[in-house]
Amino acid sequence: MINHELINFQDKLYYVYRKYDINKVKQDKIHELMKLLECDIVVKKDNPNTMLYYLREIPNLSSF
Repeated sequence: MINHELINFQDKLYYVYRKYDINKVKQDKIHELMKLLECDIVVKKDNPNTMLYYLREIPNLSSF
């Protein structure tokens, strides 16, 4: 079994594919990195350190 951190965002379920400190990614490269990682969305989460979460959507099984 693969263990991923799950996030419910805007009534959709995602798993965290990658996390980066916001200071490690250039502002103009955030969306380019999202495409490179083949992620569906990137969100910023303010913890003690601000992090960028690159997320992949988990398809809804009822749509199959």
